[in-house]
Amino acid sequence: MRFSPCSSITEILYTFPRNAGVAIFFSISGFLAYFVLSRDEQKLGAVDYNYFLLRRIFRIWPTYFVIIGLALYMAAPTQLATTDHFPLFTFTANWHQAAHLPSQLTTLSMLWSIAVEEQFYVLAPFMYRALRSRHWMAFSISILLLSNAGRLLYAAFSAGSLYYLTYSYADIFLGGALAAKWYIKGGRLSRAMQYCLSISSLCVIVMVLRLWGPSVGPPYSLSSLLPYPILGIAAAGLLMSVAQNQTLFDSILSSAPMKWVGDLSYSLYLIHITVIMALVERLAMPSATWRFNLIYFPTCLAVAFLLRWADTWIQDRLRRNVQLIGIRWPAMLMWSLFVLGLLNFFRQ
Repeated sequence: MRFSPCSSITEILYTFPRNAGVAIFFSISGFLAYFVLSRDEQKLGAVDYNYFLLRRIFRIWPTYFVIIGLALYMAAPTQLATTDHFPLFTFTANWHQAAHLPSQLTTLSMLWSIAVEEQFYVLAPFMYRALRSRHWMAFSISILLLSNAGRLLYAAFSAGSLYYLTYSYADIFLGGALAAKWYIKGGRLSRAMQYCLSISSLCVIVMVLRLWGPSVGPPYSLSSLLPYPILGIAAAGLLMSVAQNQTLFDSILSSAPMKWVGDLSYSLYLIHITVIMALVERLAMPSATWRFNLIYFPTCLAVAFLLRWADTWIQDRLRRNVQLIGIRWPAMLMWSLFVLGLLNFFRQ
C-alpha cells in the first residue's frame, strides 16, 4: 500500500500495522508477567495471586476508567442510547466485538485488547506454575495445539472475528513467557546471534504484516490463520534478542526518549482514538492533512502525559492507604466481573 506525502498518521496506523501491534504487545505482556511472578516468588517465597492482580488493577484501571468517562462525556446522546457499555466494566468487550454484537462507542473500540490483557492476567499465575513444573514442555505443546485448533474451528464454524478472541493469543502470551523463562534461567546469546535474531524476527514480522494486510475479519482461509502463531514465534525471538544490553537495538530501546515514550505508551494507546474523533468530528478537521498531524501528535502526548501523571498520583495514594500483602478480594472481584460479563454476553 502506498501513502501520499500528506497521508495522515491515522491512515497508516489503521491499515496493516495495527493488526500485529497488539499481538506483539501481548507477547511482551507474557514476558513481563512471568518475570514479575518470578521476582515475587524470590522476594516473598511464593506467588501471591491476589498481590499480583492488585498491582495489575492499580496499573490498568485508573487510566482505563478515566478514558471511558471522558469518552462517555464527549459522546452525543444518540450514541449513548444505541451502545452497550456494560462489557467495558466487566472486561469482556472483546467477546462482544468478536461476535459483532452491539458494543461500545467507536472511541472505545481499542479497549477490547485491555479485556484480553485482564483475562490473561487472572490466568498468568497458573501459567507460571505450569511453566515452572517438570511438565512445562507438555503444557507448552498443549497450549500451542489448543490455540491453533480453537482458531481453526472458530474460523470454520463461526462468522465472528477471530481477531478479538482471547484464545487467539494464547500461544503468543506463552511465547513471551517462555522467552522470560529462558532469560531468567541464564539464557544468553552472543552479540552476533542477537543481531541475527533481531533482524530475522523483524523481517518475519514485516513479512506477516504485508501478507496479512488490513483484513482481520471473516471469511477466513488457512493462510489468514498463520499470522497468529508466526507472530508469536517472531515476537518471542525479538524479546530474546533484546533481553541483553549488547546491541544497537538494546541501546535504542533503553535510551531516555524510548523509556519516556514507553512510560506513556499505555495512555497514548487509550487516548489516541478519542483525540482523533475530537479533531475530526468536533473541530471538523480533515485527517489526511499536515495540519491535522501537527495538532494530533502534540495533543496526544499532552493528554497522555496528564493521564500518566494522574495515574501515578492515584497509584501512590492507593499504595499508601492499602496493605498490599494478604489482601484477598482482587481475585474474587475480577472473576466476578468476568462471570457477570459472560452471563450478559450469552443473554444477547
